[in-house]
Amino acid sequence: MNFWADAIIVRHRNMDVIRALARYSAVPIINAMTDRNHPCEIISDMYSLSKIREEFIKDKYLSAVNPATLVFHGRRRRAF
Repeated sequence: MNFWADAIIVRHRNMDVIRALARYSAVPIINAMTDRNHPCEIISDMYSLSKIREEFIKDKYLSAVNPATLVFHGRRRRAF
């Protein structure tokens, strides 16, 4: 795969599989979603916020409210 792509986007439930791919890959591995988190969605949410409020990152509080899904658990773990 290293000769076919500049990066590899992986959506796999097991983070250990993604870590193993990253260990043996010469190109970046992007975690698209696991059972524990969804980092790409968080990045896109932050980008959207930046278009609404230029300096939102300086706010004292920032909440993401949605159903108790994998994404919510990933955000909550990083936030606290």
